[in-house]
Amino acid sequence: MAHEEPRRVRSASPQIGLDPEVVFKVEGVIFGIPRSQLLVSEFFRDMLNSEHIGTPDEGTKENPIVLDAVSLSQVTSFYKVINSRRFDPQPNLSLKQWSEALHLATSWGFEHLRTYIIQILDSLAQDPLDRIQIADECGLTEWLHPAYAKLCARDAPLTAEEGRRLGFGRFAALGWIRETELKQRHRPAASA
Repeated sequence: MAHEEPRRVRSASPQIGLDPEVVFKVEGVIFGIPRSQLLVSEFFRDMLNSEHIGTPDEGTKENPIVLDAVSLSQVTSFYKVINSRRFDPQPNLSLKQWSEALHLATSWGFEHLRTYIIQILDSLAQDPLDRIQIADECGLTEWLHPAYAKLCARDAPLTAEEGRRLGFGRFAALGWIRETELKQRHRPAASA
């Protein structure tokens, strides 16, 4: 099997200037993010300031830091958002891509970026099931109750597909609430 050269994603900053890039590799793709952007994250600040990072050339094009715990799709989404905050207008990403970027911003401790992405997602994610999924993946517990309330208040019944997305316990609990509210609405008024 021949050795394949990794593909390269466009650099986040020009190669001139005083802000060196730290180079990462995910699923065979290398990409660089300016060190100053990474240092706002506690996760990366600890990593980059640690003596355990390895050799002095680690994080270079010749010796990129390999990130195994994330997918290329997640990193690509995160990369587009972190770059747009610095150079370009808001990227045109799908709900899934914004969610992936939020997941990494949350995991890696990019608090300002996380706040920015949440603001974008708040306007994009109108479906209560999408909001529940994003809340679960990214720790947005404040999104859960309003999404549950929307599902309980709507006229249409919960579907099997919604049950699959919600999980059995949550689906059963929402079904019980809906049934209880329905019974109360149709209960005959007590005579005086």
